[in-house]
Amino acid sequence: MEAETFDPASLSEVAARSDSLGQLARVFQRMAQEMRAREADLKQQNKTKAAFIGVITHELRSPFVSAALSAELVQRYAENNMLSELKTQIQQLNRELIDGRRMIDTFISFATLMNREQSLNRQPVNFELLIREAVAPLAALTINYQIKLSYDISPQLPLVMVDKERMSEVIYHLTHNAIKFNRSGGLVRVACYLANESTLLFEVSDTGVGLAQEKLKTIWEAFTQNADPVRRGVEGLGLGLALVKMAIEAHGGEVTATSTPGVGSIFGFRLPLQ
Repeated sequence: MEAETFDPASLSEVAARSDSLGQLARVFQRMAQEMRAREADLKQQNKTKAAFIGVITHELRSPFVSAALSAELVQRYAENNMLSELKTQIQQLNRELIDGRRMIDTFISFATLMNREQSLNRQPVNFELLIREAVAPLAALTINYQIKLSYDISPQLPLVMVDKERMSEVIYHLTHNAIKFNRSGGLVRVACYLANESTLLFEVSDTGVGLAQEKLKTIWEAFTQNADPVRRGVEGLGLGLALVKMAIEAHGGEVTATSTPGVGSIFGFRLPLQ
């Protein structure tokens, strides 16, 4: 057997390749470090934004609460002595204050979920009762918009481990949207049932104008308003659906949305049962 001959050129080629691989590894390592630094910076920025929103909204909430209590007292104790026109103005004031307070509460919830430092307060919840309690404050709105509201809730729902406050906000915002973006005289159906033995499905369907597919792609983003120009103000800050998405994902679930222009929309979520 002939002995292999030593080729200095081959050795140089191997060394060159090793050096190239080493340089490539160092480049990847540097890129990974930069990405981690950017991620940490973004997290800190989000934390700062959430803290700022939280402080501002908490400061705004107190005067709204005081004003709402004062207006309620005026309406309660002076109602018999008021002129009809003044009664109407006081009632309108109460509605506006309630809407303003709920907007601030939405801001606070959004900041809390954005910060991701406060854990969910999970507890076993009767989901049908939760749905009806969350939707109840919208009764006056259904009358104003002449909306027929119906429920389709399975009697077989088990107790569900959720953060009751967060889930109530989710149900409220989804139903609120279905009513306000509906046609006058339209229908809103609130449904909840088991998709399978380990998944709960909640849906709110409406007979509104519907949304184009390109709008569905951004509908869950914060500060996005997809109302038509005539009714642009109805969703306020555009945080409702963003809050829904953040709360549902914090529970390990996923949001769902389908829409047909001219027919209506179905918004909801799938939630794993624990």
